[in-house]
Order: sequence, then C-alpha cells, then structure tokens
Amino acid sequence: MKFIKRIFSLQETERLFDTKEYILKAFIATLLAVLIGQHMYYMKSDMISVLFGMFLVLEPLNISGLRSGLSQIQASIIGALVSSIVILTFGYTPLTTALSLALTVYLVFRINKRSLLVVAVFTSIYMNSFIQTGPNLTNTIFNTIVLRIFALSSGVLVAMVVNYLFSIFGYKSMTKKRLTFLFKSVENNFSKLIKDLKNKNMEELNQRSIDISDLFNEINFVQSNFKDLQSDQKHFKAYQTEDNIDSSLFYINYLSDINLELFDLSRRVYYDNEIYTSLEFIRELEEKFQYYQLVTSLILSNQTILDEVKEVSEFSWMEQFSKVLNSIKEK
Repeated sequence: MKFIKRIFSLQETERLFDTKEYILKAFIATLLAVLIGQHMYYMKSDMISVLFGMFLVLEPLNISGLRSGLSQIQASIIGALVSSIVILTFGYTPLTTALSLALTVYLVFRINKRSLLVVAVFTSIYMNSFIQTGPNLTNTIFNTIVLRIFALSSGVLVAMVVNYLFSIFGYKSMTKKRLTFLFKSVENNFSKLIKDLKNKNMEELNQRSIDISDLFNEINFVQSNFKDLQSDQKHFKAYQTEDNIDSSLFYINYLSDINLELFDLSRRVYYDNEIYTSLEFIRELEEKFQYYQLVTSLILSNQTILDEVKEVSEFSWMEQFSKVLNSIKEK
C-alpha cells in the first residue's frame, strides 16, 4: 500500500503548481468534449483535433487560456492555407507534403511566431494526411479545412468553459502556492550556495550557478501568471483569490533581485576563490540567509510586512549584501 501511495503521490513542486486541480480539470474537460462530440458531426469526425486543442488551452487562468486558444486557431489557419495552396498548385504527392511542411515552418519563422510552430506543423501534416484525392480537389480541401478549424475551435471552447468554472471554484490559493514555490526555491539555492562555499567545491558551485540561473525562468513564468490574474479579475470578474496581487508582484521582484545577487556571487567565486570562501565572508552570508528565512516565514504565514520588506530590500538587506561584495572587490 505504501509503495502504491508513493507512486501516485505528488512532489511538493507539483502540489504548489496545482497539479491535482489540473488533472481533475483535464478529466472533466475530456469527458465533456467526448460527450458533446457524440452528438456533433464535425467533433465526432475529428476528435483528435478537439482533444489536442482542448489540452493546449487548459490553463489556471482564463486570459492565458484565451490567448493560447487564439494562437492555436491562428497557427491552424497558417498550416491549412499553406498546405492548401501547395496541393492546389502542384497536386497531391510526397514532394508537396514535404514542401508544405517546409513552407509552413518558413512562414512561422518569417513572421517571428515560434510559439505557433507545433500547431501549424501539426495542421500541415493533418491536411496532407486526411485530405482525399478526387475529381473536385478544391471542395475536398475546403471541407478538410472546415473540419480541422471547427473541431479545433470546439476543443478550445470546451477548455475555456472548464477554465472559467475552475476560476470560480478552484485555484483560490494559487498566488500563495506560487509564492511559496519561489521563496523555497531561492532558499534552497541560497543554503546550497553557502554549503558549497564552505566546502570550496568548485564543481558544485558551477552547478549551483546553473540552478540559480534556471530559477529566473520560473520567476518570469510566475510573474506572467500573476499579471494575467490581474486581467482575469478585471475582465472575467470570476477569479477568487485570498491574496493581494500587487503585494505578490512586489515579492516576486524582491526574489528576483536576491536571485540575481546569488547568481552574481556564484560566478564571482571563480575570479577569487580565497576571498569568497573565507570564514568572514561566509559568516556575513549566513547572517543574510537567516534574515531571508525570517522574512520568508513572515510572508508565507500571511503576516502583513510589505512596508518592512520594501524598506529592508531597498535600504538594508540588499545594500548590506552589496557593500560586502564591493568591499571584497576593493581589497
């Protein structure tokens, strides 16, 4: 029983990113799409496009889902039109299939829309795989395009409805979970960096700089989520959250600044190993780490300390940390 529980249990990161909610959302959306599709010809005839489009639009935020859905439709139109023009011009042959894909990729890069590439290429493959040859190729191509776009749009619509329902009843603690993930990630890198400096482990320090650098992607992703959340609350008026988004965005900037300092430090070690691994410097760093842990515990326990954190981040913590680094540089 413990073994089975271990297999199906989620790690802390997955929990903080609402993986359980997403799995439930995917189940409900798929069931809804299949049930509706049984009574609609275009959906039933191309359930692959319905489910493919639906899964790419399942997002915790309505704005994100809408943006993704519109991008998918745009990408599908690009892939369908390029393939149609090529087939109508040169006929249906293995050469035109290759040419359709190549021109689709070229056009996507030409308009600088790399995010559309997967769906556009999928649509191009779809057009060349499902199109039927016959005496009236024009009508056949048109019907194939209509089938693809309608089925895809149906999947997008199902996903948008499910997104909206979950924005009302679920994800109420999303902001706190995302912040917890970022605070804990910075704390984890911070503590490991101190340990590596103590051990003078240059190999691990190199890996630590990579981990710290990768965290910027997560920070930017969460920041984008929170900005979309603000738009959700304004336009959809459905999303329920217990947290202040403006405060959350400030904390993200605060974490980004600290992460930048840690990354800078992880690279400086290579220029002067002795100074940055000295007991004096490590002691200073440990004091900053203790303060960071204190601030983290206060913020995540829902205590209102925004003004205090602003003051410290602007005039104390970052300033002291920078002074330590600058004083060492001058030596």
